[in-house]
Amino acid sequence: MIRLIGILLLISPLWAVSVNLVQEMQQARALMANMYQRAIQEKKDHGCNGHLYLDAIKKDITPLLEHLQAFVNHTPLLQSLKPKDPKQAQMIQALKALEMLQLFKFLRASIPDIDCREDSTLALKPFETEQNTQDFLKGLALIYAPLIEAYHQGLDITDYLEGLQNHLESPWLYPILKNSVLHQQYMLGYTYIKADSPPARAFLKDVQTTNKFYKLVRGFGVYDHNLEEQNFLNAQNARLLGIEVRTINLWLDYYKARALTFLGNYLNAEHSNMGDYWITIYNVYLDRAFPRDKLICGGSCVYIKDMTEAMQMILPDKPTPCLQPQYLNKEAKAVCLQIFQKHTYNPKPLQKYLNSLRLISIDNAPCVYLNSQDKLQAFKSNNALCLALQKHFTKGLK
Repeated sequence: MIRLIGILLLISPLWAVSVNLVQEMQQARALMANMYQRAIQEKKDHGCNGHLYLDAIKKDITPLLEHLQAFVNHTPLLQSLKPKDPKQAQMIQALKALEMLQLFKFLRASIPDIDCREDSTLALKPFETEQNTQDFLKGLALIYAPLIEAYHQGLDITDYLEGLQNHLESPWLYPILKNSVLHQQYMLGYTYIKADSPPARAFLKDVQTTNKFYKLVRGFGVYDHNLEEQNFLNAQNARLLGIEVRTINLWLDYYKARALTFLGNYLNAEHSNMGDYWITIYNVYLDRAFPRDKLICGGSCVYIKDMTEAMQMILPDKPTPCLQPQYLNKEAKAVCLQIFQKHTYNPKPLQKYLNSLRLISIDNAPCVYLNSQDKLQAFKSNNALCLALQKHFTKGLK
């Protein structure tokens, strides 16, 4: 299963998407647009009272729900979830209901709002269905792949969600993009500096995807002009799948905690451990291109010689970036393995991380899990970082 999920994360967009999924998304989007277009015409004919688009979906929501449900049911990642008891069946149905709502919001975002006037028309922009299907599937994999692999290794999904009491501030992922300066060009005097690399590009792409989908989730808890539509559809999904809305909402805490993992701990509105990692790298690149006496400042100023020393400076104190080695440079990977094997890292950031998500994964594969009784459990792994973490992590765990 780990290999399957790895393939799902890496496959080419040209053939990762099945024809059925593309068709379901295309039909759902066309149906939604037609519903709204009819509503516009009816309002022009009979007056513009009420909520234009909400009234449209209330008239006959069933065909749209059928397409949303068909799409979600045929996504490979969610298809692999087979319930082991009635409670787990409810949780899996709640997850599918949430993703039906996510798909609705995803499609709804492609349809512009309009005023109800005589000259109003629904001017739809081009919609690249295959690419949007690929984006939606990638978002699913980034958010759920570690949890679903843990489920296949025996994690009780009911126990997990009921133990996930996340009281951390809901993060905005934008600061990590702003602070991840590796994707920007800077000019010092007449010298252009671009600290770029395949890991940096992969990280930025994945964070942008996560941010896009997490913004949809954040919308559930705050008022916007589409909130009534969302609430109506949420209730309809719950009724269709035979679950309670509150069961769907259990997944929102997971979404929030999982989004935080891409920041490697959310410190404040401007900083995170992952952000500090990228800033450290940028400073090394900056020193190489525009020497400044080899100076890096991060709270206090220290002198560095090279990238390895920079990684030795930051990672022992802030080791959470080590949990995402797919985004690390070779020097960082080597330092991570060393500090995990020798247990020479500050355990507090990892404890905070674990208490938030209750599941530590490495390379999107589960490593350790804190169950609802606060007992640490290990998963099968052949990953050297995970095995080193499993051996020593209990030391210092509360």
